[in-house]
Amino acid sequence: MKKLTLLTVVLLTTMLMGVNAQEKFWNFSVAPWGALSITADTVIDGMTIRASSAKTIALDASSKTIDGITFSRRLKFGGTGTLTERNISFAVQGPCSIVIYGCS
Repeated sequence: MKKLTLLTVVLLTTMLMGVNAQEKFWNFSVAPWGALSITADTVIDGMTIRASSAKTIALDASSKTIDGITFSRRLKFGGTGTLTERNISFAVQGPCSIVIYGCS
């Protein structure tokens, strides 16, 4: 089984009538993503990263360019997760599109 690493998450939230569209772009290459090993639940810029000392999530170097976007770091899960450990979540306000750039 391949393990997933995330390069970025783009959250596009559009209110019901297409008005007041909001975009949120989490690029793990750009601050405030400073911790190299996440070992406890952490909220950074509205994204919750769920981890524990037994199921850590790493932020490490990985140079990639996808769709003209250059990445220098990735969020590396390093194994399976559960609903309470080794996952990410974020709140949405209504219908939305979520784009995730990842690699295995």
